[in-house]
Amino acid sequence: MTDPRKLADEFVEGLKRDLGGRMRSAALFGSAARDEWIDGVSDVNVLVLVDRIDAKLLSSAAATARSSVRRSVMPLLMELEEWRRAGDVFTIELADMRDAHVPLFGDDPVEHYVAEPAGMRLQAERELRAKLLHLHAGMLLAGDDRKRLGHLFMHALPSFVTYMRSAIRLAGEPVASTTPAVIEHACRLAGADGDSFMRVFKARSTRSKLEMDLSDPFADHFNTAAQQLADYIDAHGGTSA
Repeated sequence: MTDPRKLADEFVEGLKRDLGGRMRSAALFGSAARDEWIDGVSDVNVLVLVDRIDAKLLSSAAATARSSVRRSVMPLLMELEEWRRAGDVFTIELADMRDAHVPLFGDDPVEHYVAEPAGMRLQAERELRAKLLHLHAGMLLAGDDRKRLGHLFMHALPSFVTYMRSAIRLAGEPVASTTPAVIEHACRLAGADGDSFMRVFKARSTRSKLEMDLSDPFADHFNTAAQQLADYIDAHGGTSA
């Protein structure tokens, strides 16, 4: 069985050899840090902070990065100072990382981060509305293509769960570590039926097929619940700030 932590450690060790002192920090985040990683489905997300991004550094790290990406490792490469200034634009990502990450090298990159509710609400609504636009376009183009529509929902779920965690934080309540608990909590806050999200999560986690067409009530239920989540963040999410 694949061990995502081992993949992340091997990637970081390779970068340490490639970059030497130019590499300042690295941390595992995302599903692997939450113990929800699915072999063959999930990425192994690794934040890498360096002194400066230039052509020489990228060239030095290229071979290790290409090799690791083929093994599902997805690096997020940023300059250290850039990262320190990014709190106001990556509010959601930083809050998620603060709750679930594993330092792999150097200083903990989110040890002192504190989420700012107003910025989180704005980012969550903006990105969620954009996600809904993409969802609706995908549903329109999928039509009665059962496989394509099922794949659309499977691909969309992780993003929607990210915004669910934001909704819970904006309500001033603790975020659970598991996706089913997050779905249940956020949908209760938004007054939404979370059954469609749960069905997609079960299909993803068991690597099962998910197929339906637009005549299936499931499609409407997923879309309606996603809309209600966006409305909740818009109308109620910032009240605790």
